[in-house]
Amino acid sequence: TATLNTDLKVYLSRNAGSNWSGAYTLVALEDHGISGFKLCSVRGLDISGLTGTTALRYKVTTHNQSASKETEIHGISLAWK
Repeated sequence: TATLNTDLKVYLSRNAGSNWSGAYTLVALEDHGISGFKLCSVRGLDISGLTGTTALRYKVTTHNQSASKETEIHGISLAWK
């Protein structure tokens, strides 16, 4: 299974991807009882320090993948207020 923040990382941009943030910390929300399945989140972010205005983008990257460690992403949600 993937290790959050090592094998799976998330970044944000406020200028359509011209500049990316450092990796934000992902946390597992709950155990669904399904082996290898994790629901994770990044919450409470202050992105005011990022250059740009309204062209918000996200990027999810996987690392250290092999035949015995495959990461599948089944959905992403981006919300702000």
